[in-house]
Amino acid sequence: MSNKKDGLKYEKIVAKALVRYTGFEGVTTTIASGAMWFDKEDLKGTKDNQDYIIQVKGTKKHEYRLNSEDVYKVWNNAYEAGAHPFFVIVLVGKFKYKMILLNVKYVVDEIEGCKKSYLFKEEDMSYFVGAIMKYKDEAYDIHGRYKVAYFSATLNNIGYDILGALRFVFKWIKQNNRLFFCSEGALWSLQKQYANALKIEPKDAMPAHFMDETYFECIWKGVIS
Repeated sequence: MSNKKDGLKYEKIVAKALVRYTGFEGVTTTIASGAMWFDKEDLKGTKDNQDYIIQVKGTKKHEYRLNSEDVYKVWNNAYEAGAHPFFVIVLVGKFKYKMILLNVKYVVDEIEGCKKSYLFKEEDMSYFVGAIMKYKDEAYDIHGRYKVAYFSATLNNIGYDILGALRFVFKWIKQNNRLFFCSEGALWSLQKQYANALKIEPKDAMPAHFMDETYFECIWKGVIS
């Protein structure tokens, strides 16, 4: 960030965004932005009953280069704190912010294996750190996935539930049982075959829920470009 005042401002913005949109709980800033040995990194919070420490990097430029040193730093600090590492890059525009959320455990292998850094550009967000997750069930590959795919296909050409997605911000919006947003449709299809999957209603599903290793296993992770 350009200065400490800007840094604290963006950390607070990120903290609110993580709680509002990604399923984190109790995200707060650390003491002196992580300068104290017992309270490292910029933010801390919980998700799925697990502790996280979060590094925030930002710039008012239109790109940001993520260095391997920064990734390893938050990784090591999280290990020492008995927590999980998380990274947020903020591209600060005149009227809006763009945030890139990185689950560090899916980044370390990629950087270690091929690059010392990655360049994230505002005008070309073709870099995406992600993972392919598969539902944990012995019969999933035999027949389960085909049934889930069938139910998912029945949602083709159904209108997108924009208001349903906005319910995460505006709780007073009523549920529309005829429309689906992406995560809602995915969990609805999965629960038609596995009724107890994730143990939440489809209308409450967010992309982060599908990273829950209690129910899913990661079969690929890396940088998509």
